[in-house]
Amino acid sequence: MLERVANILKHDYREIIGSPLILELLSIYSQLYLNGSQPGSCERCIKNYWTELNKTGMDNAQRLEEIKARTLKPAWNGLKWVNAAARHFDSAQITDQQAESYLLSGQLRESDFEKLPKGWIEYKKELEQEEKAKKKAEPVSGTQAPRIAKSKAPSKPKAKAKK
Repeated sequence: MLERVANILKHDYREIIGSPLILELLSIYSQLYLNGSQPGSCERCIKNYWTELNKTGMDNAQRLEEIKARTLKPAWNGLKWVNAAARHFDSAQITDQQAESYLLSGQLRESDFEKLPKGWIEYKKELEQEEKAKKKAEPVSGTQAPRIAKSKAPSKPKAKAKK
């Protein structure tokens, strides 16, 4: 996908309009921005698609490559609303790195995935071992620091409201 985007961006949008490259541009734009839907094909649309590809096309193509290389499998299809994150998660667009960060922050749970990202279980075990080591290293004291009692100063009498 990266090569296809780079190939389109080599040409100016004016060159693309009258050539077979227009089909390539429409195909790429459809995959990167419209989830496979059919884009418009008027001259103004082609110019806008080329401009958008020029701005963010390489980043989106890189993200699409990461999605194709992912090892996780979400347990939901389509969009999933998560209250903890206050946003939707798209099962087709989530990457391994995103899933790991959402799992760590508690926005997603392990039950949200049929197959967890590669290395997640080992990473989680390492975190648990570190927590156990921290608990063992902390000294347990049986006494608490003495509390200092606050002195109560006499308060002023409340003034009666005048009528």
